[in-house]
Amino acid sequence: MGDDPDLAGVMARQRPLIYAHHEGRDLPRVATGSDGPEFLRTSSALLTDAFYSRIGSDRTVDDLVDLCRTDSLVERLVLTGTAPDSELILLVKEAGLQRLVGFLVDEVLFRCEEPVNTTPVDVALEVTHEDELRRTVLRMERGEPIRVLDADDPALVIRRHFRCALPDLVRRLYGPAQPPHSRDFTDVFLPERPADLAELPQILQATHQAGSTLLSGCTTAGPGLGALSVAYGSDKWASFHWYTQHYEHHFARYRDRPVRVLEIGIGIGGYAGDLGGPSLKMWKRYFHRGVVYGLDLFDKSALDQPRLTALTGDQGDPAALRELAEKYGPFDIVIDDGSHENEHVRISFDALFPHVRPGGLCVIEDLQTAYWPRFGGTAGPETAPETSIGLLKRLLDDLHHAEFDPKPEGAPTLTQRQVIAVHTYHNIPVSADRTVVRGGAVMPRQLVEQAGIDNIRPPLAQFTERVDEEDRRGLEAVQRAVGSRYAARGHLSPKEPGVLAFYRSLTHALTR
Repeated sequence: MGDDPDLAGVMARQRPLIYAHHEGRDLPRVATGSDGPEFLRTSSALLTDAFYSRIGSDRTVDDLVDLCRTDSLVERLVLTGTAPDSELILLVKEAGLQRLVGFLVDEVLFRCEEPVNTTPVDVALEVTHEDELRRTVLRMERGEPIRVLDADDPALVIRRHFRCALPDLVRRLYGPAQPPHSRDFTDVFLPERPADLAELPQILQATHQAGSTLLSGCTTAGPGLGALSVAYGSDKWASFHWYTQHYEHHFARYRDRPVRVLEIGIGIGGYAGDLGGPSLKMWKRYFHRGVVYGLDLFDKSALDQPRLTALTGDQGDPAALRELAEKYGPFDIVIDDGSHENEHVRISFDALFPHVRPGGLCVIEDLQTAYWPRFGGTAGPETAPETSIGLLKRLLDDLHHAEFDPKPEGAPTLTQRQVIAVHTYHNIPVSADRTVVRGGAVMPRQLVEQAGIDNIRPPLAQFTERVDEEDRRGLEAVQRAVGSRYAARGHLSPKEPGVLAFYRSLTHALTR
């Protein structure tokens, strides 16, 4: 939020958040100074590409919205990576330093490269906050997983101490992607002289290597999707498929955002005995600020860890999919790598498309099954309308609905209003700007009516089909639309000082 006093004032007024339970979902409420709290729902429907501009210290408007809407401690910790220190201080007071450090250590271990030192080395990661210090001792050795040791064990011989202030470590893990630097931590190398100096060269080399391993986990920077696919054992690259090159092209712009990703299909081959989850780990590492959900027919909850959750459900059950999306969405990216049954593909798309955020992507992999009768496809060179390729053909028609002649009666369908591009690749899902990615195809979308609660949802689509103009006029149009709708429906008044300050600051940030 930087030096913007208006926006800082709005965020200050949003503390503490008062949560109201509405139709099974917790939504943030803000004390407005009027007759009780009102909903302040700055819908991410407003946050198209033009609105992803940075505010102050690399804070996106989407971050502000998410920070107000989530009650997940891990997600809130992620969002403080681009927040003022005051947000993190509040979180420490609420959750405690020890608990937050536990999440951070889990994240560091997940990101660390495999140790290469053949001599075991114990390294201390020390996190400070005000007058508190939390120490975690890690043992690193080639061929072994990194182990967390008892930091109070007097027998430990710690070869290296890395000390970092809590805000600096949070920014290293969840801040904007940028080259790492060495001015935000202190390093004590070999604090004690080895008893046998003949071992010093070996100890020096091993300690150097162990320190490099630790620092590899303390950064937003990471390998590309091809390397991550191979590292975690996913078949999306250099195996049955060659998908990650296209994913990289379309997903790169989302890598630095606090995205929510849903992938259908967890176990390779879809079997109960196969825990699977390689691509879920790949997405978690790639989207260093993201939260990843996987959906499988079988229970794979053993995969659960911070920022990664395995859900159980049937992609052929539209009601279950909608319920899942209401609980865990909205999503920024949805990837269908499930059964590849054509009927399931269509059911999943129809159920989940409305729950993809503005600017989000829907991906469906393995389009080849549209030509395989055993998967509900059509034999021969042309596919039937009920196949996944048939769905793509329909979406291409929907994309050009404005040119239909004669004009159809009635209002445009959801996909006619919201699909703005379709990108196809051989058998693969790829995503492009505000697209839905479909196994071999990507369809950008803008969901301007995604607020999620009917009685407070401003029907912006009735005002304009595309609220994505990268200029002040577009923003002012949104302001007028939101203000008039809320006022007309008796909800949050557009004249409320906090709302005016928010829009004033947002306008300033986007037009300066």
